[in-house]
Amino acid sequence: FLNSDGGHLAIGIDDTGRTIGLEQDYITLSKRDADGFENHFTNIFKTAVGPEFRNSIKLSFHKIDDKEICLMRVLPASKPAYLKFDNEEYFYVRTGNATSAMPLSQVAPYIKSRWKE
Repeated sequence: FLNSDGGHLAIGIDDTGRTIGLEQDYITLSKRDADGFENHFTNIFKTAVGPEFRNSIKLSFHKIDDKEICLMRVLPASKPAYLKFDNEEYFYVRTGNATSAMPLSQVAPYIKSRWKE
């Protein structure tokens, strides 16, 4: 979403649209609530993507069917964002309803067309 037009992601809703909530996520955290979830998300995000992009992600928590979910609003990034994993960096883009790693040969032209500087 950061490298495309932004978007929304619902956490705690399965692929069929059924509300499953965040309870199973909460029990893995030392602080077992929405605040603990957001703190954990922020720590992982800063490491995997970078702290300079965290202000592009807005989290809000809502109750549906007595289960808490997280709605993530992602704003388009002002510069390319890379995912860091196992000492490697990856460049992902959202196309339609899918997210895919962009082949290295296509990254530079995409960046040039997306962030015209």
